[in-house]
Amino acid sequence: MIGDPAEPRESLGRLVRQVWTTWAVEQDDPKPSWLLSWEELGDDQREVDMRIGQGPYSRPEKRAASSGSP
Repeated sequence: MIGDPAEPRESLGRLVRQVWTTWAVEQDDPKPSWLLSWEELGDDQREVDMRIGQGPYSRPEKRAASSGSP
């Protein structure tokens, strides 16, 4: 399980942000906003990251198809 099970959406959002910032620092000229930590984000951007993180878990038919299950 990722992070605190009491807050799965937030844990997934934090993971998305971590992956994003890791990618951003590898870029030649990252925008400053790309480098913001979870704590520095506004509520709207946190919501976006949580939705991105939650996406694969909210569509069971997509999970079944990608895992090879019938």
